[in-house]
Amino acid sequence: MTGPGGSGAGRQRGRRLLVALKEVAQTFRWPTKLEWRIARRYLRSRRSSRTASLNTVISTGGVAVGVTALIVVLGVMNGLRNDLRERILVANPHLRVLTFGAGLRVDEWRKVLAEVRKQPGVVAAAPEVISQAGITAGQDYGEGVNLLGIDPDSGSGSVTSLPQSVIKGDLSFRTTKPGVDGGVLLGSRIANRLSVYVGDVVTLVPVTQAKVNPALGVAVPRFWKFEVTGLFETGMFQYDNQFVVVSRETAQRFTGLGEAVSGIAVRVDDPDRAPEIGEALQQRLGYPYRALSWQDQNSSLFSALELEKLAMGLIIFFIMVVAAFNIVGTLT
Repeated sequence: MTGPGGSGAGRQRGRRLLVALKEVAQTFRWPTKLEWRIARRYLRSRRSSRTASLNTVISTGGVAVGVTALIVVLGVMNGLRNDLRERILVANPHLRVLTFGAGLRVDEWRKVLAEVRKQPGVVAAAPEVISQAGITAGQDYGEGVNLLGIDPDSGSGSVTSLPQSVIKGDLSFRTTKPGVDGGVLLGSRIANRLSVYVGDVVTLVPVTQAKVNPALGVAVPRFWKFEVTGLFETGMFQYDNQFVVVSRETAQRFTGLGEAVSGIAVRVDDPDRAPEIGEALQQRLGYPYRALSWQDQNSSLFSALELEKLAMGLIIFFIMVVAAFNIVGTLT
């Protein structure tokens, strides 16, 4: 399991480096002839003093280093933001159409899905089921995971790029072992911790469904057996470490939703316009539906990145100001 995952991680690091270099190249602009002429005019010392000339060179070098550092830092930060956005959107839709309230339940989802697909700017939409569960592979070790139910036949594969992140198996959820409740895809980190591979059987326990045993007088959950039909690696720790994927029909039975779903996953033509299209969808669908964009779901993360970018830019800017004062002092 380390072979495919290692090569995938290497390719992702290479893509991140290319994105950062591209951002730096786009930020840089070569000076014009007029700018070169003005620079030569004012940087040449009017005095023959070697000390003044040396001070000019040192001060100019300080400004050059400061400008270079500013361009590189801002370019890398922009590249980091874009790369982080791409990794978040691997398994996260641009928009989620949900209902108000604590419970995630959309009963008339076929009608809602048809209306969502009519909205300008929407590229693809599909139903999904979101829940939580416990998972174990037969040992004493178990942990909690986020369960995602998708329907590849109704467009889930077009909403996110999760199909491209599958490193073993596929999204068909076809099983080969008798007595299992369905197929499941595991994140690569979960699979490593549980020491399971494609073809192994894991046990999932829903956190919302439990029947009271009359003899014991306590709630006893049902244990679901799933065959591992695939592994995925997105490069995003949260997904690879906490998510398992099953078919929509299986997830509906697993969570007790019946024919309902948790929400509608939506892909738009421009991820940056997701909040705008989300507001239009809310107006179109009306109460009790609401639209949650990927920016809303990750607002704290991107706010921290913007704050860090601002702080680093200010620090380098003050370095450039000090160097600029040195030049002024040398030429006057």
